[in-house]
Amino acid sequence: MRNRPIVLMVDDDIDTREMYAWSLEVRGFEVVCAGTAASGAKLALERRPDVIITDFTLPGEDGFVLAERVRAAEAI
Repeated sequence: MRNRPIVLMVDDDIDTREMYAWSLEVRGFEVVCAGTAASGAKLALERRPDVIITDFTLPGEDGFVLAERVRAAEAI
């Protein structure tokens, strides 16, 4: 059983990730971060976060593709 809700933060800007992660962690959330849609999808499947916060202008696959990949994996 989880002690804290998990938030997955996906953004290619490390400063943005760190700012949101810090803000959420001081409020009691566990935060895991990724810099690409591919690594975000992998973490989403491994960690099963309660919430995913993503930048939609990621390099390579964008945040929309990330959301579609996670939704498709959840349906299996």
